[in-house]
Amino acid sequence: MGKYKYYDQNLISEIVYYIKGQHLDKAYQKVEEYIERYPKDRLGQLYKAEILSLSGQHEEAAELADYIMSLGAFHDVKSKVTAYTVYGNILHAIGRDRESIAAYRTAIDTETFGAAMHPVKAKAGLINVYINQNRLDDALKEIASAMESNIYVFDLQIAVIYSRQGKYLEAIEVLDKLGEKERNSNTANRVYGQCYFNLGEYDKAIKHYKRVVTLKAANYTKILPDLIDCYMRKGEKEVAYQYAKQAYDLGIETDTIVSLMDTNRPTKDVKKELVKHLALFGIPDLGPGHKFKMSFLNNFKSEPIKDDEDTPMDTNEETGPKKVRKPLTPKEKFILKYGYR
Repeated sequence: MGKYKYYDQNLISEIVYYIKGQHLDKAYQKVEEYIERYPKDRLGQLYKAEILSLSGQHEEAAELADYIMSLGAFHDVKSKVTAYTVYGNILHAIGRDRESIAAYRTAIDTETFGAAMHPVKAKAGLINVYINQNRLDDALKEIASAMESNIYVFDLQIAVIYSRQGKYLEAIEVLDKLGEKERNSNTANRVYGQCYFNLGEYDKAIKHYKRVVTLKAANYTKILPDLIDCYMRKGEKEVAYQYAKQAYDLGIETDTIVSLMDTNRPTKDVKKELVKHLALFGIPDLGPGHKFKMSFLNNFKSEPIKDDEDTPMDTNEETGPKKVRKPLTPKEKFILKYGYR
């Protein structure tokens, strides 16, 4: 029998492609295929953990990744570098940034930049951690060290740093020079949007924010408040309200969103009556501000009361037969009075 094959770069590339594009279902299918084909290679399990972390299953991801990394040495340098890079991604996603930095450092120090470019991914991960921690000087040092060696140009990360520093025009200039694929990435669109928003160019900001929201890219909900603010500053309150409802349903409650929701809710008098009659709808008064109660009150639909098909008939020789309505229930009286069902 030939030597057992541990590593399949083509299948790994497919997994990475789907993960980067947030196509997690397809990524998971490829990971399962990889694990079945190469059960001795721990990379498959690590990518599985990364998908779990991106899906919000952080505890399961951390438990699986910690276990896989505790098993000891890897069979070759390439696998080790890739493993520590993926482990760094997982740790960063679940908020264990100190350990994430250590994992990326291990990947970077294991092999000089070169074959397979894996340490470049670790370097990019490390820079992103520093940016998210607002350690911009540390991020710039890492970028400079990479560029001095003619290894890789982290232009997108530089644009992010410029935007964090308030250098919006410089950030846009860097973004404009990116390749088409990177320029249309979710990160680039976020940075474009933030720069144009802060420059007061709201139409351009909206264009880039909507690309992220429409695609429902990772963490797209963080964009919603800024998108809503753009429409508010343009005076387009109706559009802002539609996005505010979407944000509110996702649990996002900035001052602008809460104000928009309050403005478009039933009047205080109607709401008071609704609360008073909650028992008619089988909902107890759970106290002011209770989320379940408020979501119920804010989603009433105005509907006419329909006649019952079995309503008794009163026959009159002059006017002919006509329906005799049953006495209205308290609920029906309430609906007729306020127009809410």
